[in-house]
Amino acid sequence: MNIKPPITNNYFFCYSPNLYKHLKYNHNISYITKGTNPSTYKDFWVFEKTDQLKQILDTWTKKKNNWKSNCN
Repeated sequence: MNIKPPITNNYFFCYSPNLYKHLKYNHNISYITKGTNPSTYKDFWVFEKTDQLKQILDTWTKKKNNWKSNCN
């Protein structure tokens, strides 16, 4: 019998090297584990979702969207 662990929404999968560097170097947030996508061979990082991480991601998204709108 194959038992799968419950799927939770407690983890953030980061596929952006730029965002990973921002979290690590600017906010000193450590990832739980690192993996490689077997289809693309690109790295990804898994972070525990915390209130701090959510705030950083909100700010990151706002800045990213603001940058995109200024480029048009």
